[in-house]
Amino acid sequence: MKSSAKIVIGLLVLVSLGLAGFSGVMYMDAEQYKSDYQSLSEDYESLLDKTETFDSSYHYLTYLEDSGFVRDLDVSVAPGDGSINLEINNTAFEVDTQASSQNARDVADLHTDLDLKSDYDVYLDFDPEDEVITLGGPSAGAAQTLAIISAANEQPINNDVAITGTIEIDGSIGAVSGIEEKAEAAQELGFETVLVPEGQSVYVPGIDVVEVGHIEEAMEFVGLDAEDVEYPELELEVGDVSFVTEVWGYQDYESHPGIYDSDEWVELYFEIEGFELDEEGYAEYEQYVTIVWPDGTVDPFYDDYLMFDGELEEVQTIWFENQLEPPGDGWMDGEHEVIIEVIDPVGDKDVTFTETFTVE
Repeated sequence: MKSSAKIVIGLLVLVSLGLAGFSGVMYMDAEQYKSDYQSLSEDYESLLDKTETFDSSYHYLTYLEDSGFVRDLDVSVAPGDGSINLEINNTAFEVDTQASSQNARDVADLHTDLDLKSDYDVYLDFDPEDEVITLGGPSAGAAQTLAIISAANEQPINNDVAITGTIEIDGSIGAVSGIEEKAEAAQELGFETVLVPEGQSVYVPGIDVVEVGHIEEAMEFVGLDAEDVEYPELELEVGDVSFVTEVWGYQDYESHPGIYDSDEWVELYFEIEGFELDEEGYAEYEQYVTIVWPDGTVDPFYDDYLMFDGELEEVQTIWFENQLEPPGDGWMDGEHEVIIEVIDPVGDKDVTFTETFTVE
């Protein structure tokens, strides 16, 4: 009997110790569960932040086969690693367009608190309207920049204002082709204003054509907040496209008859160095010549292409001659400013050069 009692007492002690240990385990597990829950909650909140996207819709102007078009441009900014994603549905992108998108992202990055180069991805959808198109040239650069800023800052953009122009890393807006045709297309669709690069204003009835030289000017026109930021300098390195320009004074008609049916003209020569060829051994450079007359009138003379094939060496020097026919009654007396811009779609090394000459 005593031994049985001892056994029972021993069992009770063991059971008591076991229950005490079990309750301790239960307590420890509850604390662990609480800690895990807090950690998962924090991860969930972080995940919600990381899945948040910012969107904006705008327009871009394009010039194809001597006609202007207005296309939709949809932009999304989402957490990522700083990549730029181009929607390729029905659209083929040339090298210069891709480089332009990078410039647009980099300039937009200066105008937002988001780190677009490291922590967020940019998605660009150039709506081709069910057509298969090749998107070439950097002329949508300024539009891309505005749309990215709008999305990143969650600011609405004024879609009554269209823009065409390249974008450089210093925020400057450069010359493009087909200004008049693009403005006409915008006017037909009811746009109130079209922003164009400096020196490229045209007259199109029914729409205001306004020149802008920098992205901050354009931001104000479309209702985006523009704060003073520091831009990187646009520098040329050895081997970049560069050119030396000489403007030979005007010559009278009698010394060179048969070229233009006018009394005077100017022969313009400039040398371009550092041509780059694409993978197929081809280079196409857009070249623009603008004259600012003594009375302040701005006259874009040419909207041409300089085209070279693979027979050229990678670095080549070319002499190109333009004979500029004066408008109206002939050249004005006084100082004329010649602005020459060459757009390089292969290496994205655009150059602008300004020269002056005087007619007496």
